[in-house]
Amino acid sequence: MFIRDAPQDVSQFVSSCWEWFQVHPLQRRQVRVQAAIDFWPFFYYSVAHSPEIWGRIVFSEDEMGRNWLNLLLICSLAIIVPSCGSGQQLVSIAIQPTVETFGSSTTPVNEDTGLKVQLRALGSYIHPPATKDITNTVTWASNTADIATVNSAGVLNAAGVACGDALISATVTTNRSSGNISSQGALVTGYMTASVVCFSGLTLTVDFAGNGSGTVTSSPPGLSCAGTCGASFASGTTIILTAVPNSGSSSAIWSACDFVSGVSGQICTVSNLSSNRSVTVTF
Repeated sequence: MFIRDAPQDVSQFVSSCWEWFQVHPLQRRQVRVQAAIDFWPFFYYSVAHSPEIWGRIVFSEDEMGRNWLNLLLICSLAIIVPSCGSGQQLVSIAIQPTVETFGSSTTPVNEDTGLKVQLRALGSYIHPPATKDITNTVTWASNTADIATVNSAGVLNAAGVACGDALISATVTTNRSSGNISSQGALVTGYMTASVVCFSGLTLTVDFAGNGSGTVTSSPPGLSCAGTCGASFASGTTIILTAVPNSGSSSAIWSACDFVSGVSGQICTVSNLSSNRSVTVTF
């Protein structure tokens, strides 16, 4: 080896490295070292714009003594950098959309069942920087299954049981490079929020009047009372109210209904509820 002015241990290191590189025989008093630094991916983006970078260093016999530090640098990169991992490293996961809302205040929660949306999981990588769709490789989960569920394909579903917010996660549980080299962090998770709006609906109020008494029930269910009461129904609902006089009361008379029918006018129909309304029954 033609390495001068270098410490003994450094000389031995470079000699070993030189041998490791399988140096070509001396030709015309020159030694050529060709280092394939394809494990230096960020250099591709910042300088070469090429997936492989070839560093060619030419040392003459006389120059070897002056350039041993350069050689040491190349050897260090060749030996140390690959030990840090040559594959891409996943550093974060973003879920799209970040928030999804199901239902409305005028729709009962159980009617939200079956509403769905496709989620996407986008992984951000370094070495080199890249964004990839990893929707089908992450593990999906919901922290509140009564609000929303998510299947293995990333399809988010409203459960139709409860309202509120659920946290949806997408997780990569094994974070290794394509070369099966452990990368920093064994768990990478992204989150989004699934919201189901609580039902408040439109209110239908039944006022009781007269000297008699009786009960009122509704279809669909919601009202069942013997005095002034109210209940919430989804917008657009047609509600049928039935009044039944108690013994001692001869009739039930409705007012403010869209239709009145039945024996002695005991049935009140409110069609296509579109705003808060009140009707009156007189016993």
